[in-house]
Amino acid sequence: MYDDANGYYHFGDGTKCGICANGATKVARAFGGVVWGYSLEDNTTAALERGICFGHDFAIVRDRWLVDYCG
Repeated sequence: MYDDANGYYHFGDGTKCGICANGATKVARAFGGVVWGYSLEDNTTAALERGICFGHDFAIVRDRWLVDYCG
């Protein structure tokens, strides 16, 4: 859903869609996975804009699939 007042999309529980940790947590809970990630401090070659975020999170499902959902 889109929040006109604040200018962002959110899931039904109110968490922001564009936050990688929120998407990774939802995927991990829905499919029996875990959340993993890295900090930009530890991964200086990551193509993420510094100052906007501090790292990136994703879900690992059944020790087989890496799901990188951020929507």
